[in-house]
Amino acid sequence: MARLETLDVDGLPDELARQVFGEWARACARLCRERGIAEPLRYAPDPGRGAVIARESPDSGYVVLSALGLGPGWKASVPVGERQVRRARPLR
Repeated sequence: MARLETLDVDGLPDELARQVFGEWARACARLCRERGIAEPLRYAPDPGRGAVIARESPDSGYVVLSALGLGPGWKASVPVGERQVRRARPLR
């Protein structure tokens, strides 16, 4: 997962960007299951780019667990805005 996070997805053909995103999302889902993270969400504003977000506790806000192609502001443990949370979907 960490290696995929460092990839520069700019300029990749759409199909390849989607494949990379899919593998990254599957790795994130496995990590969430292993860590017992309940109800993680996937925020994907553009094809091949996104973040997996979750709550550290039931009464806390959402933070970034991992991000791909969203830039330096999307680092692990950084709080996520309400707008992005509303646009996110369950991670499968």
